Amino acid sequence: MSSCGYLPAPIPANEAERLGATRGLGLLDSNAEERFDNVVALAAEVFQAPIAYVALVDQERQWFKSKTGLHVDETPRETSFCGHAILEDNALVIADTFEDARFAGNPMVTGYPYLRFYAGQPLTAAGQKVGTLCVADHSPRGFADRDRAVLRNLGRLVEREFSLSAKVREQQEAMRQTERLLEAQAGLARLCSQLESEKRRADELLLNILPKPVADELKAKGSVRATKYDEACILFADFSGFTCVTESWCPTQVVRELNICYSAFDQICHRNRVEKMKTMGDGYLALSGILDHGPRSAWNLLRAAIGIRDFVASRRATQCTAGARYWDIRIGLHAGPLVTGVVGLRKLAFDAWGDAVNTCARLQGASEPGRINGSAAFVSLLDGAALVESRGSFVLKGKQQPMEMFFLDDATIAS
Repeated sequence: MSSCGYLPAPIPANEAERLGATRGLGLLDSNAEERFDNVVALAAEVFQAPIAYVALVDQERQWFKSKTGLHVDETPRETSFCGHAILEDNALVIADTFEDARFAGNPMVTGYPYLRFYAGQPLTAAGQKVGTLCVADHSPRGFADRDRAVLRNLGRLVEREFSLSAKVREQQEAMRQTERLLEAQAGLARLCSQLESEKRRADELLLNILPKPVADELKAKGSVRATKYDEACILFADFSGFTCVTESWCPTQVVRELNICYSAFDQICHRNRVEKMKTMGDGYLALSGILDHGPRSAWNLLRAAIGIRDFVASRRATQCTAGARYWDIRIGLHAGPLVTGVVGLRKLAFDAWGDAVNTCARLQGASEPGRINGSAAFVSLLDGAALVESRGSFVLKGKQQPMEMFFLDDATIAS
């Protein structure tokens, strides 16, 4: 353990062979490449991580082949997290660096880039662990088995690109050694065809990141069966005052603030076993009771709704205290039958359809800023254990019969 309060990255016993494989890739100090940048961008998007990168561990440094959220090209190997990760067979996950004696005093924790969470998947080339695919955050966070599996699959895409790079160099060397120009041209044509085929398959994997059960079915059967649920719980949230607040904002500020909110919503849904479906402008749709249908789907969704409401309220209070205008949020909760499935050709989308989804959107529109509006169908699933405020019955847009509605926000959940 260092006197500064952290454990320097150990040197593996096979360091000479490992360094040979790392340098043999021919990637150290090379220019940025879209094939690696695509994987890093996807990792950041899938895990909603502010930092993601592919790092190669050299003799005295870790060098970033591709990165997002970092403003340096390399850091000392001694302080690198990846120097530890290459000693592992599976992903190295540090949920909270402050709670891990190996990293609590690490300069990358106490200083830039202020890492509080780290997940690094070892990358192998020529039988040696040459680097890592990593996601990191400035706040502690969980990392489920499903997340480990996704990170491992993304790591395989990077390893495939390593393999393709090796094939390119081997073919180029063969071409330099051959004296027959036509034969060399034919070999190059075959290589280009092979690279294009591999690239298409890699792109398909990048574009087809779906919920694990859906992705498993897609890989096993080549398609995803549409599924009908007789009763699922639905959350629809929409920002109130969004247009008025953002009309004077620059595009970067709008997207940055939406990303902050939606990233928080995603984390809240994940903690409560709620499946985030999609965002639609300033609207957010999530479902509970699908994929892993559980007996407490309604409670999970209510807790997620309360968490989303409270996050927006807290952020709104902070912004308003600073003298800035900020939006509020309206939330609708409903339960009913719906159908889920995958649509699209090149950019697949996992979506949900049904009158219950449309009704939930109407319930959101009938709510008030900062409040959660639930239907009688949803409230009935709480078995009378939640404290609710009856609003009476109203005719929603597109509906002929009045619908009884309840506010569920002020009293939250009864003990």
